[in-house]
Amino acid sequence: MALFDFFEKKYTDWTLVVDGKEQENVTIEAIKNHLTAICNGDKDFLILTPSHPLPVPQMQRVSNFVQLCQDKEAGFFHFEVSTIKTDREENIIIYGKDGFDSESVLEIINKLLEEDLLPDIKDWEVAVEL
Repeated sequence: MALFDFFEKKYTDWTLVVDGKEQENVTIEAIKNHLTAICNGDKDFLILTPSHPLPVPQMQRVSNFVQLCQDKEAGFFHFEVSTIKTDREENIIIYGKDGFDSESVLEIINKLLEEDLLPDIKDWEVAVEL
C-alpha cells in the first residue's frame, strides 16, 4: 500500500463531528486538517464516535466517544474520553487531560481508528461526572 493510500483510508466505523457538524469522510488527512484549524482558532472541537463502545481496559467501563479541543497553552490539545458503565448508558464520566501536541494526538487517534485502542486514562482528571 502506498503512503498516499494510508492518508486516504476511510474509517467507516467512525463518525467525525467538527463544531457540531458531521463530516462525510473520516480520514487521517481530514483529522490533521481539523487539528490545524483548531490550533489556528478556526474550529473549536472535534468528536470521534465509534460504531460500537470501546472497552476501557483499566476499569469496567466502555467509551462511547472521544473529543479534542485547543488546550489553554497555544499549540497543544485537551483530550477527553467519555465513558459509561459496561452494562448500561448511565453514570457518564468524562476523563480529560491537557498538554497533548499534534504528534501525540495523531498517534492516539491512529490507534483508535486502526485498533480500537484507547489511551491509558487511569491517571487523567475527571472532567465531567453525570
